[in-house]
Amino acid sequence: QMLADVESSRKRVAQLESEIIAFKAEAMKHKRERQRWEEERQRLTASHHAVQAKLEQDRVEFEDLRVLEFEKLKKSKAFTEGKMRQTLATNAALQKEITSLRESMEQLEAKHKAAERKLKAQCESQQQRLTTL
Repeated sequence: QMLADVESSRKRVAQLESEIIAFKAEAMKHKRERQRWEEERQRLTASHHAVQAKLEQDRVEFEDLRVLEFEKLKKSKAFTEGKMRQTLATNAALQKEITSLRESMEQLEAKHKAAERKLKAQCESQQQRLTTL
């Protein structure tokens, strides 16, 4: 009976070691995924900053065009109005892109938090199994 118990314990230990290896592989997978998310978040943040800079540049250009239009309204009214429409259209497009980037960042952060919760739950579960031994 003792030999059977020892063999059973060895099998259980081997099974747990296999589970630990699988858990570590899953943890590495989550780590790589988290790294990808962080890189994507950084890319989106950089893109967001670039869009904000372009938006500010366009705002300044828009202000400059408004002054120009006021000073030279009779001479270049059609040109100035066209430029203003173009700048306004560009600003609207950039504003949409900023909104899209914010939404993407929020979705990415939500996925990241969900993955962290899942990983934490798995860690706790594994810890309980190990503690039970």
